[in-house]
Amino acid sequence: MAAVADNWLRSVLMALHRIRPATRTALVEDTGLNAASVSRGLQVLLDAGLAVKTGELDSIGGRRSETLSLNPEAGYFVAVDLEGTRVRCARTDMLGDVQRMWEAPVRPEKGISLTQVHRGIESVLSGLTSAAARRVLAIGVSFPGLVDSSGRLTAVNLHWKDVPLEEELARRHGLPVYLEQDSVTGIRAEQVDGPAAGARNWIYLLAGNGVGVGLVIDGRYVHGGRGMAGEMGHVVIEPEAADLCQCGNRGCLEAITSSPNIVRQYIERTGRRPMAAEVTEVFSRARQADPAAVEVIDRVGRAFGLALSHAVSILNPELILLTGDIVGAADLIIPRIQRELAQRTLPQLLDNLTLCASRLGPDVRLRGAATLAFDRIVNGPDWLPQLCRKGTGFAGGDSIIPRSQQASRRSLRRSHRDGGRSR
Repeated sequence: MAAVADNWLRSVLMALHRIRPATRTALVEDTGLNAASVSRGLQVLLDAGLAVKTGELDSIGGRRSETLSLNPEAGYFVAVDLEGTRVRCARTDMLGDVQRMWEAPVRPEKGISLTQVHRGIESVLSGLTSAAARRVLAIGVSFPGLVDSSGRLTAVNLHWKDVPLEEELARRHGLPVYLEQDSVTGIRAEQVDGPAAGARNWIYLLAGNGVGVGLVIDGRYVHGGRGMAGEMGHVVIEPEAADLCQCGNRGCLEAITSSPNIVRQYIERTGRRPMAAEVTEVFSRARQADPAAVEVIDRVGRAFGLALSHAVSILNPELILLTGDIVGAADLIIPRIQRELAQRTLPQLLDNLTLCASRLGPDVRLRGAATLAFDRIVNGPDWLPQLCRKGTGFAGGDSIIPRSQQASRRSLRRSHRDGGRSR
């Protein structure tokens, strides 16, 4: 009986995370529960301090509808994004909104050290009161590459091989650690706050230091046999090309379209390094009709269009969503992709296809990592009774971390010696 009660309580809690703010009617529609069950669940959450009343909505011809939300300060998460030209750590509230940020550059030739990631986590947790620190619930990590069954990460973009990421983060910070590929964390965030909300068949194209794809088919993530579905960056687009990929092959999509390789191609054509060797400078010069920059962007658009034409023909998606560094050149890249798709794809497959850039900005994978941590905590076997125990008093600062984990919590230290910065 308790398990059944936990299930409907979870449903209400997860719906409050998705719908912001929510009316009781919206919660009934989202969860499929009856009104009485939703009301009981809300009362438990309100009593525990997990939910709050936020106001009322006008109603035509009836009484005003009360709106509710998760209490943002009921708990906190650490989100880590290992993809892109910068590693980023954040402390988020219960809703996944970023409260404090730290970041450090990833040098293509060196990657980043696990020690720097530890320091980033410690930085975003610094400054919390002791009561607030006890309400930090978990660490969610968005990663590129492949994690094996024991939590060891191999990521060529970071220069990591079999790094025991899950084990080391849990040991150092005394928190549950949850890992998910960057394409899936991005999908999580976009489904809550982005244009993908409600989409059933869509492609999430992530292009930064590397290139990957997340796939949603009939509303479900596609993980693949070893969790590596969507490694489109290592599809060979130009078999005769000289461009060497970090995987060892030549002519891969990533070897042509990733941020470091866009910069590399510009330097090869001009002999000039863009300002700070940033991909954004190449984008800016293309907008100014710099011939070398335009030539590189033309090639990048063709490569993306060719790769996506195959995906469109196989999957027939309704949406392709671009994210990562490439969003900074959406005005340049999207028309070029569209031209290539029009040349290589059946017209019927393009009739209802939307191609657009993410609106969530650089925080998208951080929000997705926080959502991952929230989902795992709420759906874990031991957390829900403790989260929702009447009188827990989150606002009052009582700990909701199980005693077995409290003993392993380490003191948090300020550290900026690695050149990262926080805000």
